[in-house]
Amino acid sequence: MERLIELGRLYDYYGMLLSERQSLFVDAYVNENLSLAEIAEREGVTRQAVRAGIVQAEEHLRSLEQKLRMIERTETTRALIREFRTAVETTALDAAERQLLLRGADAIGAVWEE
Repeated sequence: MERLIELGRLYDYYGMLLSERQSLFVDAYVNENLSLAEIAEREGVTRQAVRAGIVQAEEHLRSLEQKLRMIERTETTRALIREFRTAVETTALDAAERQLLLRGADAIGAVWEE
């Protein structure tokens, strides 16, 4: 189950970089929760072809994350924003200063969510 969730995250970040066929297989497997046999039947290929396509796609997605580290960077940025928000909320500031800093944190967070 954990592998499937991780594959889904990788696909969310890097899925557009897969071939059309790999993307179709991974999307059906992860997002539609179809079995290899169901995907194979729907696409008119063998179960082994689907499995090979998903394995190859997963290797490619993992390689992309190792090189680009977008998931890691996103998680780090989110953690830093949470720490910053906590510091702003617990520091003696007037309401206008606090609001300005929190809006800045929200704007930075929004950039990473796009």
